[in-house]
This record gives sequence, structure tokens and C-alpha cells, in this order.
Amino acid sequence: REGFRRMVLVRETTDNNNYANNFMTRGYIERALCKAGHKDELQFQQSRQVGRTPEYNLALLHEQGDATYEAEKLYEKVLQGNPDWEDAWFRLGYLRLQRADFRGAIEAFENCLRKRTAWPEAQVNLGLAYWKMGDRDSAGITFSGALEADPESVDALRGLAALAIEREDFEAALDCQAKLIDRGERSPELFYNTGLI
Repeated sequence: REGFRRMVLVRETTDNNNYANNFMTRGYIERALCKAGHKDELQFQQSRQVGRTPEYNLALLHEQGDATYEAEKLYEKVLQGNPDWEDAWFRLGYLRLQRADFRGAIEAFENCLRKRTAWPEAQVNLGLAYWKMGDRDSAGITFSGALEADPESVDALRGLAALAIEREDFEAALDCQAKLIDRGERSPELFYNTGLI
């Protein structure tokens, strides 16, 4: 097109492969430009990677190996360079929730959900963090949002049921318990709580 003379290609990858980014991709692009008759009109400047980075992959490995402190620090580093990466925010929020940093978990899950608003797992975890901070209203809204995003979400129903029991809203609690049973939930805790109600 008129006006475009140089380009940067952004390529999604799952690893940081210098050869693939800078040589193989360049070859493919230059060949395509040549075939299209634009080789002398456009200059291919560089190829950049989006997607997972070595730090993100290493953080996942640390997390799987229970080196959660190292994983958390790596997710924070990844997010400094890419603050819109919702998957990294999710992983960071999950780790913070596990170590009872509920304020930090809320920050992470809220950032996660700014980019991907309907993510039931993130919404349930955010609801749990709100609940642990004593903010029942925000927890209830968030659990309800998760259930709206995924009407089959057992975790969202569990959260709503537990909140209803805590608030002594036994009618709402029984409704949630019945929906859990309809979805195949058969845990001893479910029947115990239903019996208590």
C-alpha cells in the first residue's frame, strides 16, 4: 500500500527461538514479498515474539516444582515487560492466593479480568480473595459473574452457597446446594451442609 515502506512482523511462539524469529521468518516473509512483486518496495525490519517467553516457561516449571517464590518473582518480571498479559496475571494471582496474600491476589485477578472479562476460574479466585478480605458483597458479585460466564461452574456455586450459609440466607444456600446436586456434586461436605441447613 502507498505509504508503507518498512514493516515489523509480530509472530506468536511458545519459545524464544532466535533462529526462527530472525532467519527462518525473515526468509518466509522475503519470499512472500518477492512472489507478490513487492520485494523492492518494502523493507522487512525485524520479527518480534509474542506469546510465552523463557521467563514465563521457567515460572511455570518453578510452579510445578513447588518453587513458588521463584515462580512469583518471574511472573512479576514478565508482567513488567508485558503488563497486559492476562495469563501471567492469573498465575501470579493464584500463587498469591495460595500464600494468603489476598490483597495481592485481588490486584492480580482484577488485572487479569481487565483484559479477559469472562474467565470463570479467575472470577472464582477473585471472589475467594474478596471473601478472605471480608468483602462479602464483592465476593458475591464476582461468584455470580463467574456463574453467568459458565452456568455449569461448580466452584462458583460452591462460593455462592458458602456465602449464603455465612449470611444465614438458608433459602439461597439450599437453592445453590440443589443446583450442585443437579450438576453431579456428591461430596460429603455438600450433604453435611445441606443437612445442617
